[in-house]
Amino acid sequence: MAPKKPESELYVGLDIGTTKIACVVGRMSPDYGLEITGLGYAKSTGLWQGKINNVSKTVEAIKEAVGSAEQMAGCKIASAYVGVAGGPVESFNSTGLIITESGLVTQEDIRRVNESAMNVNIPQNRDIIHTIPQVYQLDDRKDYITDPLSMNGKRLWASLHIVTADMNIIRDIAGCVLQAGLDINNTVLESVASAEAVLTENERQSGVILVDIGGGTSDYAIFQNGCIWHSGVVPMGGDSLSNDLSTGFCIPLDKAEQLKIQFGCCHERHVTPDLKIEVELPSGTSTLIDQSVTCHVLNNRVKEIFSAIDTQIRETGYEKAMTAVLTGGSAHLLGITDLAVEVFNCPARVGQPDCGNAVVSVNDPKFSTAVGLVMYGATNEEPLRPISHDDSNWNIRKLLGSMIKKVFKGRG
Repeated sequence: MAPKKPESELYVGLDIGTTKIACVVGRMSPDYGLEITGLGYAKSTGLWQGKINNVSKTVEAIKEAVGSAEQMAGCKIASAYVGVAGGPVESFNSTGLIITESGLVTQEDIRRVNESAMNVNIPQNRDIIHTIPQVYQLDDRKDYITDPLSMNGKRLWASLHIVTADMNIIRDIAGCVLQAGLDINNTVLESVASAEAVLTENERQSGVILVDIGGGTSDYAIFQNGCIWHSGVVPMGGDSLSNDLSTGFCIPLDKAEQLKIQFGCCHERHVTPDLKIEVELPSGTSTLIDQSVTCHVLNNRVKEIFSAIDTQIRETGYEKAMTAVLTGGSAHLLGITDLAVEVFNCPARVGQPDCGNAVVSVNDPKFSTAVGLVMYGATNEEPLRPISHDDSNWNIRKLLGSMIKKVFKGRG
């Protein structure tokens, strides 16, 4: 076992998903930068579409994933950056306008215009978890500004991307993490985290749709000019694909999952002619399934997911992206990029973490969020006060309120 590392050097990402819980440990090295030193994951059976439906099962799965990551990394994990996504999350853009105090933009002016943009009505059951600056404008200039500090102008306008979450659902997730013995450094929108792990700077600048296909939901985000412009979710994911195969061929769900992983494809280009797959049934008999038929089933569902995302994006008025990047466990499905090209009408690729400095391999789309959470924590210049399971007064506003106080800059 490797020697224990000082806690201050560690960054831990905890991805609490519908089908799996993943924990990734990283540390900053003066010689090699961010190193991934530990990975642990466990089957998740206590969530549905991002919502807790069994606390004890979720707590035990978190403990299992964290324990495995601790053993591999040779350290004791005390806190983590926790991803949030799915049904509890909603987002919108908001604008603010102020008159600068001196005609030269100061940090105080930027703070005031950001606060102006954040002055929106939020339902009582929701709270803000991210406020991410998009662009600024000064006076009648037509160009967009990423950082207006020390620029000349009287009228300063700001556009923010605001992400809110259902307080009760996030409280349930936070409670499970705390019951598992961990403090919470921060809660992070999973599409923001995944972007850290899989998007290039050129893609962020030129325009990209990031689609993270999870087990219960598919989350997406649009990045343009280096920042996030829109984010959303559709209530379908990898579980939907397995359920379709199970229902369509009258086979157990676990067999359908195996069929999807081993022989699944969602575009006819990848079908092996005349290939028939034998699937054993609980009765002791077996059935033969034509791969071309499984392709038809999977094609319909993946196309439905992509089309739902495309419809939501079009409703925002966003113009055509330059690229689509697909990640998450179901991004492994053969033909998925071909289908993405057809639906989004742009080039597509599968995105996965590229961690050259890794003791354990995490170069897999299913670990994009967990790795991205580590990267987010490692690059956050102002670490937030951890929320402790020993703090008897902790509540959701304390957990999320520190994020309201600070308006994140840069890429979010």
